[in-house]
Amino acid sequence: SSVYDLLQLLLLESSNEAAEVLASVIGRDRFIALMNEYAHELGLTNTTFTDPSGLDDGNRSTAADLLALSQYLYKQYPFILTLTAQEGAVAAARANDFANLENFNVVDGIDTFTGGKIGETEAARQTSVTLHAIDFGNSVRTVVLIVLGSESRNSDVSALHQYVTSTYQD
Repeated sequence: SSVYDLLQLLLLESSNEAAEVLASVIGRDRFIALMNEYAHELGLTNTTFTDPSGLDDGNRSTAADLLALSQYLYKQYPFILTLTAQEGAVAAARANDFANLENFNVVDGIDTFTGGKIGETEAARQTSVTLHAIDFGNSVRTVVLIVLGSESRNSDVSALHQYVTSTYQD
């Protein structure tokens, strides 16, 4: 598999195995250390990684750090966010390998999604960082919705989306 194929599996279907394969290229411990170094360089002072996929309960972050990371990706690496919003994606190199990947990041009933990632661990419960292109009448703006510690992630994202669109539209 190519790196792009592994990113698709990781970002669309939350494949923890794909994250581990990516980490194995340079060594798992080195990969995690680099993740933490990069987070520190980006100013994510309340973020710590303890595994490549985010599955371990030792991983930590805050809404403020996740917003900063979202802004960074939006400005510097928008292709990653575009990848997370794909529907019915197939592997770039060999379409027969991974046909019709299911995008777990999409919330039914919301058509403004432009990128983001969901997660779930016992410690963090259900989480979501999603970007939405919302029409506010005079302009379309990108809004980041962050949900942490949820028992009903999709309902919480929908409620936040409804609040933003009904409160701030002209």
